[in-house]
Amino acid sequence: LPVVGLYYSLRWKSFLTSVVWTLLTALVLPLTIPIACSVALFFLDPDLPSYLLDNVSVALLIFFQIAIAGLFAVKLFSNLKHRRFALEKTGVG
Repeated sequence: LPVVGLYYSLRWKSFLTSVVWTLLTALVLPLTIPIACSVALFFLDPDLPSYLLDNVSVALLIFFQIAIAGLFAVKLFSNLKHRRFALEKTGVG
């Protein structure tokens, strides 16, 4: 969450926009993908034990949170390296 929040705080000028995108990207997205995968597994094989579905959900949740944080860390590093900040972009000139 901190990496994604820092990325979006430098990406957008508006605080509220940064907060909303951070919450969507760092919380909602990683939660919906494992739930969708668990539902798909349940419909593919309804005889799977529920603890297995729970373990798969937790593993996918952890994987997607790490993957999203890694992706945004790379993008954040690139933006910092090239000094691309939202507050430096002006429409005047």
